[in-house]
Amino acid sequence: MDASNVDEVAGICRRLDGIPLALELAAARAAVLSPHQILDRLDDRFTLLTHGPQTGPARQQTLRATMEWSHDLLSIEESTLLRRLSVFRGGFTLAAAEAICSDEVLERDAVLDLVGRLVDTSLLTVRVDEPVRYDMLDTVRHYASEQLDERVEATSLQRRHAQYYAARATLGEDDMFSEDRAEHYQQLASEEANLRAGLEWALNIGEAELLLRMAAALSLNWFVHNRLDEASYWLPKALEGSSPEPTLQRAEALYVLGMFYAISYRRDEAHEVAHQLATVAEALTDVEHAGEAIFIREICAKTTGDLVEARRLAEKQVRLLRSGDHPQTSLSLVNAALLSVRLGDVASASRLADEAEDRAVRFSQTQILAQIDGVRGYVSHSRGDLPDAERLLSRAVGELRRLGWIPVLTEYLGQLAAVGMAGGKLEQAETWARDLGDVADVLPEPEAKVQSQTLLARIALLRHDIDAARAMLDAALEIATDTRNRLGVALVLAVSAQVAWATGDAKRATMLHAGAAHIQHTTGYIYPAPRAREIEREQAGIRTSLGRTAYEAAWAKGEAMSWNELIEYAQETPPPESPAARV
Repeated sequence: MDASNVDEVAGICRRLDGIPLALELAAARAAVLSPHQILDRLDDRFTLLTHGPQTGPARQQTLRATMEWSHDLLSIEESTLLRRLSVFRGGFTLAAAEAICSDEVLERDAVLDLVGRLVDTSLLTVRVDEPVRYDMLDTVRHYASEQLDERVEATSLQRRHAQYYAARATLGEDDMFSEDRAEHYQQLASEEANLRAGLEWALNIGEAELLLRMAAALSLNWFVHNRLDEASYWLPKALEGSSPEPTLQRAEALYVLGMFYAISYRRDEAHEVAHQLATVAEALTDVEHAGEAIFIREICAKTTGDLVEARRLAEKQVRLLRSGDHPQTSLSLVNAALLSVRLGDVASASRLADEAEDRAVRFSQTQILAQIDGVRGYVSHSRGDLPDAERLLSRAVGELRRLGWIPVLTEYLGQLAAVGMAGGKLEQAETWARDLGDVADVLPEPEAKVQSQTLLARIALLRHDIDAARAMLDAALEIATDTRNRLGVALVLAVSAQVAWATGDAKRATMLHAGAAHIQHTTGYIYPAPRAREIEREQAGIRTSLGRTAYEAAWAKGEAMSWNELIEYAQETPPPESPAARV
């Protein structure tokens, strides 16, 4: 063993559970196989590990012989349960073992005592948890799984396993925003390996409807925990393989897949999925899923920076859901409120937040109540009430973190950092902005990354670190242009203008401010009051420096630039700093 293969050797030790005989047999193979080759072959370990010391008892000469010797000491009931338990992955609870492994041959009431005996013989391990979980060493599972595969009960047992975990995943489906839902998601985290095993079995055996049922039930869990890898793999397979007939499971799967496409800026695919979802919802006369189809299109509009269109769609969804007592109405109200405040309509935002709160309290929607704090914090920021904004936004961020709702954190973390900056709390603002960037790194949401980099650039500028500010703005502009996010580009250009003014280039600052204002106008976005006053003060200083005629000429030139011209201009290497640089 050396530094080049230490990871493979450690992997062999883990896969063989540290069993002395197994490690000795693996070491004997090192004469003809590299550690990497041995690790690759451990799925067939009973064939690989066959040459042990010939002087010892027969049961110690191969790994299989050792397992067979231990297995032969078991009673029929114990060996039956052991092979059935091999269907689990990542451990199991007693309740799961009783539900899946019992039948007319092995009575449910006998499972507890049999599990205890298998623990006593070290064929099962115990992990103290709530509830207690049991597991098998990897070597034991391989042997027991071979025993199961040789029997006709294997298929029915694997079906019961998949059905059991499909039912577990479906718990709490009525309300995605409650405290109970959050706890349910936390419980599912411990069953991730079993859930994936159920999905894989349903896919491989061709159980299309069971696969769709499991994927649909897990889809919101994937969304909340940002499991884009799982959603993008399983949801299309489940939808393609199942019947095209409209069902609630199909609608649920389409909704989450469409959401992932929308926040990943895969807008064409998102619109296609939204169309499919609307068709299914119409066939089912399902108002909530019809509203979700609108919501997918709303997110697509938001990712382009078209806030006016996004609010139009949000209000359309609100009107649709208000027609009944739907739990999702509260979320649609929150989204409409957020868009209203970004458009400068704080009165409507406050009214919508109040209506959302009434519904969220009625349905015990903890996550929605946290978002309402965030909306009200945003409103306070827009009005210039920084202490109230910080209080409300901090509370919203803390509660959303506790509940594990990461995808909605970015909206409020960005505001919190901006509030900290407006209040002169640069260190705290930087912490929040970097936190936003960290969250953005694990989310398929480039807008949040642009916002983080732009906020950090403003902080660097306030600290007179021009080079750092420029580097962050370059990175932010690249992301914003790649995703064609107009609002993101406008926000970056505005800070780039501030950098130009700080280095004494008043004409460049004016042209960038003009271009930023022009693009911003097309989105409908209105700055919160503190930021708006900051930009107005700066533009007044530039106007005084240049003189009215030169200022207006530079403004007109910047305003007339095309999208590509503005991007190219912003990316140009600026001239050396003026001796009169304003830092």
